[in-house]
Amino acid sequence: MTTLNQPAFEMLFDAYKQMAEANYRPAASSDIRGHVQLTDEQLADPERFRKEAEAYAERFRSEEDTRSFQIGCNGGLVYIRPLVYAIEASRAICGARSDLALTLLEMAAKEIRNSGRGSAELSKPTPQPMPAADTTITVEETE
Repeated sequence: MTTLNQPAFEMLFDAYKQMAEANYRPAASSDIRGHVQLTDEQLADPERFRKEAEAYAERFRSEEDTRSFQIGCNGGLVYIRPLVYAIEASRAICGARSDLALTLLEMAAKEIRNSGRGSAELSKPTPQPMPAADTTITVEETE
């Protein structure tokens, strides 16, 4: 297993902080539907947040080391295409194809916006838990 060096940790910590600003704290206690189960006081606790972010960074690094990322289950037929586009965008990022990744992520966002779900649901993201071990993505190295 690779040790998480300081620059990598800082990037992952910063990513977690930015996700938290979008109301997404994947390492926080939550119910099965992704609703964070913390009081306002707990949400505002910087020490709790630091521990969450550290745990997230270690888990992400572990998944990266094993090339196996837990993503959970598809949210229904409506989300199959955006899921495929997002997974392929991740592969494009790993292959240094940022142009393709952006196109695929835009396609995923468009599919979600056009899914028929109310705009109120789409404008306010709800926190999601780290998924259970029901879906695994294994990333193969390419040369």
